Amino acid sequence: MRKTAKENIEFVIAELNKLVEHRVVATTENPRVVSPLQVAKNGNESVARQRQNATTVAENDGKCTERTRIPLTLGERRELIFWEAKLREGKLKRRIDEIFEPRWWLYTDASAIGLGTVVKDEGGTEVMRISKLGERGFETESSAMRELKAVEFAAERMAGTMTGQVLVHSDSQAAVHIMKKGSMKADLHVVAERIWDNMRQVGNVKYIWIPREQNEEADEASRTFDYDDWAVQDWVFQWAQRKWGRVTCDWFANEQNAKTPKFYSKYPDPKAAGADVFEHIEEAQKCGPAWWVPPPLAIPRLIGEARRLKLKEGPRQAFLEEITENARNRNSDDIVQTLMTALSSAKAASTMKAYGQENEQRRRWILERGLPLNEVSTVMYLAWKSESVGSGSLAKISAAYKMVNNEVSIPGAQCVAELINSKKRAEATTRMQPVCINEPVIVKIMSTLEDDAKSERDVLLVHLSYSALLRASEASNLQWKDVRVKNGLLEVFVAEAKNDQLGKGRTTFVQCKAGSDLDLLLKRWKVRCSLKNPDFIFHNLHNQKPLSPSSISSIVKAKFDAIGVQGSHHALRRGRANDLQAEGFSLDEIQRTGRWRSPAGMSTYLRDNPRAQGIRVEEMESEEEEEGPPSLTREAPVPL
Repeated sequence: MRKTAKENIEFVIAELNKLVEHRVVATTENPRVVSPLQVAKNGNESVARQRQNATTVAENDGKCTERTRIPLTLGERRELIFWEAKLREGKLKRRIDEIFEPRWWLYTDASAIGLGTVVKDEGGTEVMRISKLGERGFETESSAMRELKAVEFAAERMAGTMTGQVLVHSDSQAAVHIMKKGSMKADLHVVAERIWDNMRQVGNVKYIWIPREQNEEADEASRTFDYDDWAVQDWVFQWAQRKWGRVTCDWFANEQNAKTPKFYSKYPDPKAAGADVFEHIEEAQKCGPAWWVPPPLAIPRLIGEARRLKLKEGPRQAFLEEITENARNRNSDDIVQTLMTALSSAKAASTMKAYGQENEQRRRWILERGLPLNEVSTVMYLAWKSESVGSGSLAKISAAYKMVNNEVSIPGAQCVAELINSKKRAEATTRMQPVCINEPVIVKIMSTLEDDAKSERDVLLVHLSYSALLRASEASNLQWKDVRVKNGLLEVFVAEAKNDQLGKGRTTFVQCKAGSDLDLLLKRWKVRCSLKNPDFIFHNLHNQKPLSPSSISSIVKAKFDAIGVQGSHHALRRGRANDLQAEGFSLDEIQRTGRWRSPAGMSTYLRDNPRAQGIRVEEMESEEEEEGPPSLTREAPVPL
């Protein structure tokens, strides 16, 4: 009670008695707080907009003194903002002659799995039908909550895109009551407040209940979904960004599942950058790194566009765009697809993959810094990369750039060459001599052989890779049909190699006499494999699939570590080439045995050797000089 009322208590009591006598107010044993705002503006809205205040009073009843200060909650602050706006606008009472003429008829419904809404205009024409799958735990929520979320979903889509009075239809009496007057349950009331805020952006709104049989269209929408509007979970998106970098545009999304602020939708959407990303490829590409989670039917077309984009840059871009435009005007998209497939398969798949990754990283770096996608920016990127990578990586970046462009200009080529050469000079001061694995190491590996499948496979892998100078990829693809022993020679047919992209195949012959280590290892492994009869020699012991090149490299390195030797799978090839040279094989013979395409490629494997410098075997096997200082002998006098 106010201080002035206490000072004039007799007057207050007298006035209250007068009100009671005239039945203006009634006495009650349990008096409650009546908001003056409810008196000022009677109706559903006033009841709804004082729920937060009433809840606070009810929760603190009897717990507070006259001097207790209760801080305003977020909901109470929103109520005050609402009433402040109403007072400022002077809209405290609804005029009796106010006419409600809805422009939009909204029908909403919620099933156990999702939400559905249908919007019709004054003529009964359907202007919008949208559905949405419920989030995790949606099916366990109350029916009132699900129905409220259906209206909230529609209100969010209508806000900012539609204007005019709205008549909302729902087959849930509880939801209609809450939308009219709010709820004392905080979670339901918060959803209702969001509905009111969104609908205020559209226009005046009324909520009415209709029987279920009159709400069949919304009910159908709540059970029927466009499964093309799917998305990955947020943790997958965050993991992908940490692994491959930040993306700035979602190519296949809608307002509900978009992972980035900028996105392209399947159908027109006021918040999307455009509808159907395939109609906006050039603009989408300029947005920067993209997030691709396409619907299944769009995957083939996306692959075609990806191939086309990989091959488009610089002067080559205008040429390919002209071909694409001509084909589109003449309904010959299949011709463009054939051309793009041919251009992308002209090089080995592994090369195309590596070059594609390099080009993507280069484009991302350039776009993130707002630079033009041209040769000058590429040279700047190379200079930046030279601080963290070697000369080989710089050369690969340059080759990848040339794949999608014409040759660089003379000044640009000079800058690239000088960057690479400068890096090579810096590397020369710290470069270690490559490791060579020679025959004594193979003997040590043989001593680790045990009577189990994994040990037999791994030891054979090391021995055969050394003897036949196999690359890891060649060992991975080697099948039983590719090897045979004849007249003490093992024929190893390499069907496809890194330097044999056309798959002509090469055969290497290895000494494999009966009873030799290699002969026994092969026979022993073949007997063990005969029960399952796998196609590949070096296969996974569980599913008989071929070991990948990386797995083969890991196995060989583990065998070296077991005997205390530092080396890789490629060290076997390098070591065998040097051992052959030491045994007296000519450079041409070593080149053919190792299946090198040119002497230049082989020369990087060979160390300095007397034979390579023309010293004959007889000269190297001549009697060695005696150790110690030379002895002096007196010569006989020469007769005059």
